[in-house]
Amino acid sequence: MRVASLLFLALALPAVAAAQANATLGADAQIPQVTLPEAIERANKVQPTVVQARASIDIADAQRRVVTGSWLPSLNATGSTGYLYSEGQGRVDPITGQFVTGNTENTSLNTGVSTSWDLFTGFRRGADKRAAVSQQNAAEAGLANAEWQQRFTTSNQFFTALAARQILEVRGAAVRRAEEQLPTLRRLWAGESLSDKVGAIGPKSPRASGPEMLIGGYVPAIVERIAKWGDGYMAPGGGEPESMLKMWREIERAWREAGRSGHPRWVGASYFALGPQALEHDAIHPSELWIQSGARSQTLAHLTDFGKSC
Repeated sequence: MRVASLLFLALALPAVAAAQANATLGADAQIPQVTLPEAIERANKVQPTVVQARASIDIADAQRRVVTGSWLPSLNATGSTGYLYSEGQGRVDPITGQFVTGNTENTSLNTGVSTSWDLFTGFRRGADKRAAVSQQNAAEAGLANAEWQQRFTTSNQFFTALAARQILEVRGAAVRRAEEQLPTLRRLWAGESLSDKVGAIGPKSPRASGPEMLIGGYVPAIVERIAKWGDGYMAPGGGEPESMLKMWREIERAWREAGRSGHPRWVGASYFALGPQALEHDAIHPSELWIQSGARSQTLAHLTDFGKSC
């Protein structure tokens, strides 16, 4: 059982990440590839803080133009037209004694231009101009700060994703090497020679097929590995019962299709603690062990709540 546990740690845990890596890397052809400068440029176009900072610059620029316009004189132009028609017979005006003709028309056009300029406003315009310049400088500084903050955030996310991708590639390579070594290990455990120059390596396992090998994980790739190379399934702690049962049924199906006799072994993992502070230890130590797994931490939280209710 000790050998099986060691094999589980050496093979099963990398297999989980590697199977995820294979699924992720296999879809690269459908994922658009971007460089870091392209990622920063795209982020600056859509991130709310950067967009808002650019809008603040536009507002400050418009305010500065308004203040500049207050120094210019005001120019007003007016115009009007009129039309008068007088109907009737010619007559003598009794006041002026002049003869006034009948049926007359009269058209008039009046235009005017005026200008004004404030000579003294109590230094208001100077203060408004300084305020507008300060507002524009503050808006430009805000944009620079928003862009640098976004550059920092995007760079961190970019390199985090790049590191995660490289980790997946390393895990995938580790599993591929393990799969290449499994046939050799099986031959050695069965007492066969390694090669023409290297004979059998002992001690020989009491089992004909070698030490028991349990493979664990959550991804579908382990189903075929167990059916081909393993002796059973090491169910990791924290999985949902429904998903674990579905995985087990798939393993049994693949086991039968591979023509293997008997049944695969199912071994489960569970956490427990004893002593006066057992509940606190049960919540702390597994969480530290699986701190990078949000789902595992959530499951542990459920287990802790269940323990408190018992």
